[in-house]
Amino acid sequence: MTDVAGDLFGVERDVVTVVGVDARTYLHGQLSQDVQSLGAGDSRWTLVLNPNGRVEVLARVLCVADDHFELDTEADFGEVLAARLNRFRIRVKADLEQSTTTLFAPLGQFGERSVQESARAAHQNGRIGWWGTGSWMDKLPSGTSSADTTIDDYERARVAAGWPAMGTEIVPGERIATEVAVVAVAVNFTKGCYPGQELVERMDSRGSQAPRQLRILTLDEAAALGEVGEITSVAGDKALGYVRRGAAVGDVPGPASA
Repeated sequence: MTDVAGDLFGVERDVVTVVGVDARTYLHGQLSQDVQSLGAGDSRWTLVLNPNGRVEVLARVLCVADDHFELDTEADFGEVLAARLNRFRIRVKADLEQSTTTLFAPLGQFGERSVQESARAAHQNGRIGWWGTGSWMDKLPSGTSSADTTIDDYERARVAAGWPAMGTEIVPGERIATEVAVVAVAVNFTKGCYPGQELVERMDSRGSQAPRQLRILTLDEAAALGEVGEITSVAGDKALGYVRRGAAVGDVPGPASA
């Protein structure tokens, strides 16, 4: 993550660019989100799963043009994303390129700026975009100004909103989609087949609960979690952790909207 730049707050993200005549159809068949309906400047959160339904990467897919897409994720996980996409790229007329960039968001706009609005800004203004969780993310503390906003402010907002991060809440290949609390914004249930879909669809159709589920915890709850769960992030007076099914500890994140 980076520091404040003027009235914008920046965070470093890895980007995988997919360009070519098959880019749209290829990504539509690989991601949990609907890519076919994305227009230029539109973006959506998506999960990238391995064939057994476990999460490799949580990313945002941005349509730059009809044959040009950019997927951004936390720094240090672009290589994982690129490797997973390349795994099934056979006789596909599209090229992948990995890079790192800084995405910016206006200060004080946590919870006020939609993903789509910010994605359009990214398209028009050179990677100025929203990297938060959508309209339900907590705002920065009242009275916060650009001069005193820090990385800790973002992290407190992220944890309080229950938004998972790569490397903490999501380790590639360890969690199934229903554990990580982003299915509502990152999965489309009518788009058709993609790797890992079977487990996601089966659990949804049966109303099944994951063995563990991401919860928002107070520090008192986190300290008393014991054998029913594990803590993944702590920021301010809140924590995130995976809690065993049936344990009445913490709050389930959401509802979320993109």
